[in-house]
Amino acid sequence: MSHHPPRIHSPALYFACLTAPTGVRQLVGVVAEAALHGQAFAPGQEKMGEMFHRDRRTMNRWCRYAVERRWLRVIRRGRTLTNVYRLARWLWARLTGQWKRRLPSGVQEPLYRLGLRLGMTPERMLGAGVSRLE
Repeated sequence: MSHHPPRIHSPALYFACLTAPTGVRQLVGVVAEAALHGQAFAPGQEKMGEMFHRDRRTMNRWCRYAVERRWLRVIRRGRTLTNVYRLARWLWARLTGQWKRRLPSGVQEPLYRLGLRLGMTPERMLGAGVSRLE
C-alpha cells in the first residue's frame, strides 16, 4: 500500500465511471478540464447549451444535478454577469493528488499501537494517515 495520496491520472475515465446521466458527466468533465488548465469556466446558459447542443432548461437541470451531488459549485455573480462553475473542493483535491485518506477516529488509536508493535515510526504512520489521538 502506497503512502502517497491517490491521484486521478485520467479525469475523463474517472468521470465516465460516475453514476450520473451522460450529460452531467460531460459537464463535470468540461469544468474539470478548464480547472486543470487554470481557467475559469463561466459561459452563459445559452452558450453552454450551444456547447452541448441542448437547450437552456436542460443545462439548468444538469447543473442542479451536479450541485446536488456536490460535484460542482456555482458562484453566482448577479444578474448581468455569468455564473462561474467550479469543481467541488474534494473533487479538485482528488484530481490534483491532495486528497488525504481519513480513517475513523475509533480506528486511529488501535492502528497506532499496532504500528508501534510492528516497528513503524510515528512519522511513517502519520504519512499513511494514522495518528495518535490525544
